[in-house]
Amino acid sequence: MEITEAATGAEAVAAAKAAPFDLILMDLRMPELDGLGAMTRIRAGRGPNRNAPILAFSAGADAPGAEDRRQAGFDGDLAKPLMPLDLMAAVARYAVPAQAQPAPRKRRRARRG
Repeated sequence: MEITEAATGAEAVAAAKAAPFDLILMDLRMPELDGLGAMTRIRAGRGPNRNAPILAFSAGADAPGAEDRRQAGFDGDLAKPLMPLDLMAAVARYAVPAQAQPAPRKRRRARRG
């Protein structure tokens, strides 16, 4: 297993643009750009992780709002304190090898004429 860390939301977005990941654990509370904002930029971009599974990771992940996070684009939640078995179960459930993830849909541009 290889792990890439990002200290800020902006770093997380940059890392997600640079290389494909099988799974992204996104802390909801990060400096510069929060986890929701970072996830939204990853999903909206054309990078290799547009369709990667992204889990919300926070002390508040088990609080009300989990359905809102799913509606926003998160695939699931992991709560702090993180138990090793919970992490292993999440990886087993959500991780999809990057080469097996669906390709981002190409956007069509309207022709003006």
